[in-house]
Amino acid sequence: MDESTKKQIRHHIARRITEIRRQKGLSQHDVASLMECDQSTLSKYENAIIDIDLDGVIGLSVALGCSIDYLLDVGQAGNVTARSTMLAVFDKMTAPKQLLLATVLEAMERQ
Repeated sequence: MDESTKKQIRHHIARRITEIRRQKGLSQHDVASLMECDQSTLSKYENAIIDIDLDGVIGLSVALGCSIDYLLDVGQAGNVTARSTMLAVFDKMTAPKQLLLATVLEAMERQ
């Protein structure tokens, strides 16, 4: 994946995090507290300064009360950017983390 695509994906995720957080009426401080991370880390996610890892994706999903696919906007039919986002995050994970994510997604699907 080229750098331009990676940058586009990072910005897509950043906008989505901010959008959902604001829709829920939460501050960065609120979400960071729920994630048990620094507010500066959340700010860096929202400003596309750093990439989000699996722990961050799961933490945001829980803190924002939404599914991972909703967070990453993969529910939109034909949304190539969202699918690329999900695959890029998945590809960066170690095998144990990929298995963990699969387990989390299966559990969420059963709910």
